[in-house]
Formats: sequence, structure tokens, C-alpha cells
Amino acid sequence: MFFTYFLAFSFLCFSLIGCQVVDPDQEYARLHLSQLDKRNWKKPPPPPSTNASYAPVTGSCSGSQQLLHSLESGQLPQLESDFLKKRSQSSNEALRFFLQSAHSTSSLDLDSLLGDNGPRLGIAVSGGGYRSMFYGGGALAAFDRRSNETTLGGLLQGASYITGADGGSWLVSSLAINDFRTVQNLSSSIWYSRLGIFFVEETHFGDNKNYYTDLVDEVNQKAAAGFNVSLTDYWGRAIARHTTGRLRGGPDTTYSSVQKASWFQDAEYPYPILVSQGLPGALSDGHNATFANSSIYEFSPYYFNTFDNNVRAYMPLEYLGTKLSNGSAVDNKCVTQFDNVGFLIGTSSTRFNEALMDVSLRQSRMSRRLGFTLRHMRINGSAVSYYNNMFHGASSIAGDGTASSDGLTTAPYVDLYDGGADKQNIPVWPLLQPERRVDVVLALDASGDTDNNWPNGTSLVSTYERITQKASDASYGVTSFVHIPSVETFINLGLNSRPTFFGCDGRNTTSQSQHVDENTPPLLVYLPNSPWTADSNIADDRYRLGNSDIQGLVRNGFVAATQNSSTDFASCLACAVVQRSLERTNQTTSQACQQCFSQYCWNGTVDNSPVFDQKGNVKYSPAVKSGAMHLSTNVLLTTLLAILLTFGILN
Repeated sequence: MFFTYFLAFSFLCFSLIGCQVVDPDQEYARLHLSQLDKRNWKKPPPPPSTNASYAPVTGSCSGSQQLLHSLESGQLPQLESDFLKKRSQSSNEALRFFLQSAHSTSSLDLDSLLGDNGPRLGIAVSGGGYRSMFYGGGALAAFDRRSNETTLGGLLQGASYITGADGGSWLVSSLAINDFRTVQNLSSSIWYSRLGIFFVEETHFGDNKNYYTDLVDEVNQKAAAGFNVSLTDYWGRAIARHTTGRLRGGPDTTYSSVQKASWFQDAEYPYPILVSQGLPGALSDGHNATFANSSIYEFSPYYFNTFDNNVRAYMPLEYLGTKLSNGSAVDNKCVTQFDNVGFLIGTSSTRFNEALMDVSLRQSRMSRRLGFTLRHMRINGSAVSYYNNMFHGASSIAGDGTASSDGLTTAPYVDLYDGGADKQNIPVWPLLQPERRVDVVLALDASGDTDNNWPNGTSLVSTYERITQKASDASYGVTSFVHIPSVETFINLGLNSRPTFFGCDGRNTTSQSQHVDENTPPLLVYLPNSPWTADSNIADDRYRLGNSDIQGLVRNGFVAATQNSSTDFASCLACAVVQRSLERTNQTTSQACQQCFSQYCWNGTVDNSPVFDQKGNVKYSPAVKSGAMHLSTNVLLTTLLAILLTFGILN
């Protein structure tokens, strides 16, 4: 009898192990992903040939030679403004869907709240490498109306902006250039890293045993075309192979090409912005760029621009890399294909340049050719991203000085680097610009602030101090923010382990204005990475993740964002979405929303008790929330074994 049960149990074991998770939205068939079939991952067919080149192209300018323009106070670049106008209809429909599904807002007069009065929603995805990419991906899946079993569906389609820095830029760009396919789809077909970022010769994207030689050759194409190259070029080529879904990471895939995508032309999803920081090239060693005075730059499919530090200028992204003088192309020569997606997200995550360097020193599998090249570049101090200075000679268009240095209009190039280098790891800064009129920000934080890679609010504290402790030589239009407590308070009150709303009362912000209008800073919904179904605090330098690991991290982000599919939390989040619109029209907050705010809004309580040990590390170690655990295969097998054995004993 026992042998019979053993055979039955064995059959169940093999059945369960052979099962695969099925994407709930059933969209695979219509997306023609046969070339990305997981069954081909281990032994891919010979890659098709490609002549795609990483080299930028120099040619005659097809239109006006005047490429750099001043960004006037109170105005947005025209194409961005046009996008938002087109976007408003579909975003309002999506927000109506979400708000009507929440019991706290379903009875509101939504016609008076949606439209020109708002609400305008922004989503910011923090840095944190793969940790932030997969946590943020899970949260976006929770916001996606196409996802099954979500209580927050419609927020992604209802957002006007989405920003990403570092690992967040990997996520945002991957969505943007892949037609905003679902996260469930991308995470199981493109975000592949079983062998690690630097070892991809067995993937289905056309890399083979010549991977390292290919990578060097690609960057050499750019150098041969007369452009400076840096470690960022190599890093960008590596990470692009895991985010773009293109053969060899899309050597000729540009971010400006998103303009041609149907979803972008129809403004079906939020305007995607990648965030970086920068300084004029050839600075003296004494420059001082901090959260208080750094210059923040943006890449969108339309523009490269900045609102900061007396510069306030923009240019078409497709001509990034063009040599300009006083805003015009020199000798009528324009550069295209410089805005390679890999290079831009590499720029937003340059802190990984040294990781690539370290791997070249440790790993014997890396080719000698690439290792020598990388070591040579580090010796030459090339661990930055080189961009021809688009502000050169443009003192009549852009200001000459930034808060951290002078001589912007005379420097030969601009050095751009990691979007979270000044500790503002959640890229909320673009969403605080008054011209964008954002009402509420969903801030997804997967920063590795603690010694065990959990967030502790440092990013929001840094943005708060950037505004409230403004450097004397800093110049930017953001003058107010919601009140943010100290890191100690974040940890002692558990604000870094659960959703927290900041600025629920628009009359109680740093502006000290008793009137809520379009200049009132947005309400901020803080959604930190926390362990719901998995220990999601993977280290920044963990580059090798199997598909089951990726799916587990994405799932954890989904459950964390929905608070384990809590309808009560969804209703409270709906209250946050409409709050500024209600305040602007002097409408009363409902009793249900007042109860929500008493639960989720930071009420001003502080606790600055020490949280750092003698080594300066934060004492914070959360446990996986057992109430949200989903049975894994091992748990199922153990349970079945116990049942079968019990049944056998009883009989």
C-alpha cells in the first residue's frame, strides 16, 4: 500500500515541478513572441546576421540649424505639451475606471474632478539596479489595468508621467521601446539574466562565444566615427542586452525612435523620462556637486533638457551629440543615433561602470581584449559619459553657471552620470516642476540605503533638504515640497516598511500657503520595497538571476504595491489621487477618505532616536510577511507528502 502512495506522490512531484506559471493576461499569442520562446533559451538557434552599428551618424541637418532653445518659465517644450493634451483623454478615462472601482471615491462627482482640473499623476521608479527594476516592475503590473487580480488597475494608464533613474531607467526604457507590453510579458521573455549581465553568450538575443569581442567592436564603431567613448559605452552595451529585447541589445536602437511607436503617437501611456546628472567637462578636482546644488538632466523621446541651475534649455533628443555653437549646429552638420538606449540607461546608472571594471579583473571568462580595454580606460579616467556640450557658446540661450561649477557655456563637453549620485535616488524632481502641474506622485523606492539593501527614506530626505536648504548659488524653479521627516523617523515609525502619504493637507507644505492651486506641491505616496512574498533586498552587485528569481521579485513588488490585494488600501490610494483636485475646488474630503488619511498620512510625529550602530550601519532587518506567503512548489510537495503519509497510516 505504501508503495502505491509513493508512486502517486512521485507522479505529483514531477507534475508540479514540470508546471510553469501562465501569464494571466493571455496576451502572448497576439504579440508574436515565438522568436523569444523560453524553450529556446538553453540552446538557441544560430543568431541571424545583423549589420546594425553602434556608431552615431553625422550628416547635413534636415531642418533648422537652431537646435537648442530656452525653456521659458511657466512653459513646457511644445511637443511635450502636445503629448499631454492628447494624453488627457485616455488618462482621464483610466482614472475614472480606477476611482469608480474604489468605494471611497465612487460617489464623487468625477466630472468636476477629471479634466483640466486634474488629477495629474506621476510615477517615479527609484534606482537600485535589478532590485528596483523588478520591484518597480511588479508595482507597475499592479497599476496596470490589463493585469488580473489587481486592485489598482488603471493607475498606469492614468499616469501622465513616469520617471526612472539607475535601475528604474532600465525598467522605464524597456517598457517604452517595447510598446508598453505588460510586465508579466517582458519579465518572462526579455529580462533574462541566468548567466549574469556580463555573461550572455547562451541567451536568445544573438550573442555567442564572441560576445566580448562583439562588445568591443561595437564601441570601437563609435570611436572610429570620431566620438569620445567611455566605460559607460561598454556598460550600456552590456545592460541593453537584458532590457531591450533586441538582437545584440539593439546597437542602433535609439530612445528617440520611441516617437514612432503607435502607443507614443496615440499617447496611450505616460510620458517616459530617464534621469541623469551632470557637470561641465574638464572641471577642476574641487567641484562640489551634492543634492543641494546638482544639475539634473532629463532624456525623453522628444528632448534632452534641464529645468535646473540657471540653464533651463532643451534640444531634440534625436540630435544629441551634435556639436553646437550658440545653439546652432556647427557647419550645418547634425548627429543622429547618438541617443542609443543602452548608452542613455548606462548614463543613468554609471555607478555600475566600476562593477564592469571589477568583473574584468576577477573573471577569467572575460576576454583579454575587453579586460585590457576597460583597464586602460579607467587609467585614463574615463569612468563618465561624454556628451558634446550642447550649451557651448549659448550664453544667450542657457545660463553659464550651475550651482556646482561655472563655465558651462565654455566647456568642450558635458559629463553626465548616475541619476541617483546626489542621493535623490527616487527621481521625483522632474515631477515637481511647476510647469508639469503634477498632483500626486507614486514614489517607488527600492533604494539600498541600509547595509542589507532596504530603503530608509534617504532619497526623499535629500530632495526635501535640496529645497529647504537651498544652496546660495543654486537656481531652480521648484521652491516648495511636502514635509518629510528624518531617516531616523522613517525607521523608528516604520514609514520605510509600509505605504505612507506625505502632504495630505495641501495647505501644510513648505510653501506655507493657505491656498491650494496649481503651484501647490504634489501629494506624495511613498511605496517602499518590503518583503511580502520574498526577501527582495537583493544586493546591487547580484547580476545573475534565474527566471524563477525574477518572477518571484516581480511578484513581491505586485503584492507590496497592492498590500496583498487590499481593497481598503486601493480605496485609500484613490483618496490620495483626487485630494489636490478636491482642495483646488474647495470640496470637502469625504468621511471615508478622512479615515484613510488618519491611517496612511504621516501626521507630523517624529522620533529621532538613534538607528545607526557603531559602524554607521542602520539597524533594520524586516521579515517576510507570512500572511502574504504563497505556497511554493517545495511547500506544496511537503504538504502533499504529509497528506499522503497520513492517509497511508490511517489506512
